[in-house]
Amino acid sequence: WYVGTFDFNAGAKGAYVGTASTNNTYTNSAASVVMFYRDVTFPAGETNITLSFKWKGDGESCCDRLRVFLVPTSTTLTAGTELSSGQIGVDYNLQTTWQTATIIIPSSNAGTSQRLVFSWRNDGSVGNSPSAAVDVISLTSAPCNAQSIPYSESFESITTANTLQSCMASTNLTSNTYTGISSQSYYRAARTGSDYA
Repeated sequence: WYVGTFDFNAGAKGAYVGTASTNNTYTNSAASVVMFYRDVTFPAGETNITLSFKWKGDGESCCDRLRVFLVPTSTTLTAGTELSSGQIGVDYNLQTTWQTATIIIPSSNAGTSQRLVFSWRNDGSVGNSPSAAVDVISLTSAPCNAQSIPYSESFESITTANTLQSCMASTNLTSNTYTGISSQSYYRAARTGSDYA
């Protein structure tokens, strides 16, 4: 993996697999596993966690691809050896233009530290460049899930703070938010300030 200017989606640099920092190609006749990682602490109570990132990479449908893993920080990473557990998401390959991936992180990770690993593997037979490139990696969280809140036609009941989870304070609710709601409940997405029916 290189961090450089040859291939990126936003900003001035991206991470990409290449035979040098000046390309995004791989030698398909030589087997390889290469990784980069970051250790992440997920605070307790943060159970609505989403990983998103931009990616591209062609490779080979069966064997040459990008994978993402979430493993304990004690996990040893060894170049040439792919991780055997902890994969999140799918295999990412067969795309030569930038794509967006979104992965929901299991809520069991709240209150723990984990190693987030991006891994490229090719098997040493056939396959097509470009190899993997990754950019705009984002981890976001909200402390509670969306909640159904009953209301009367005059919206009186939603002004009562004790009907809401603590992260959905009634002071965040305004009357112009509810235009067009036709069902008997509405949902507020945690910490985003957006509502949906």
